[in-house]
Amino acid sequence: MMSQKIDPRKQKAAAKTKEKSLVSKAEELLMSQYMRSLIYQGSFKSALSFNKFLIVSNILAYAIIVFLVLKPYPKPETYSLDANGRFERIYPLNQDSMTSTQLTQWAVDCVLELNSYTFYSALNHLNKVVPRCLTVNAGQSFISNFEQTILDEMRVNEQSYEASLNGAGIITAEGVVEGRKAYQMQIPIIVTRYDMNRSPKSFKYLIKLEVIRVSQEDFTKGVKIYRYDEVDN
Repeated sequence: MMSQKIDPRKQKAAAKTKEKSLVSKAEELLMSQYMRSLIYQGSFKSALSFNKFLIVSNILAYAIIVFLVLKPYPKPETYSLDANGRFERIYPLNQDSMTSTQLTQWAVDCVLELNSYTFYSALNHLNKVVPRCLTVNAGQSFISNFEQTILDEMRVNEQSYEASLNGAGIITAEGVVEGRKAYQMQIPIIVTRYDMNRSPKSFKYLIKLEVIRVSQEDFTKGVKIYRYDEVDN
């Protein structure tokens, strides 16, 4: 039996082929590991970015909720119909129903009407003016005082009284009393008395008022005088 001789060149070639195969496998393994690391890094960055996005979104959502909860919303406005069928806004009792100028003019008009009358129609006149200007208690007190101090003499002497301003009416103080807006006011006036037996005579008074908010559904102006004081000026 003859033995075969191995060709050294073939043996060398086989060794090189095996070496190349090992190198190729090593390269594939390294490439695989590299790709996995890239994929892992990309996934980690994506996950990190997504988490940051969620955090920022939650913060913004919380801020919006807090803003909406704390944001002061205007109260709905309420309106009613006045005597002429026109819409008129209804204000809460702790707020102004008129501007300062409107309130002062209203008070001046009331004071002048309350002090202007004639002997033949004084009570009829006051019975119309008093409910528009004074509260029930203040009105009763005003009429009672008028009947006790002026009415009889006015009828006997057929007197008439006419009031006019002696200066500007002013608001001296304002605030909230038992949940209602209230004002203190002063109005200087001159009252001239006319009668059949004497010459006209003028009297100066400082009218001190305390005015309070009332329901506009009962009285469209929303204010009435609840204290009326007359001081010689």
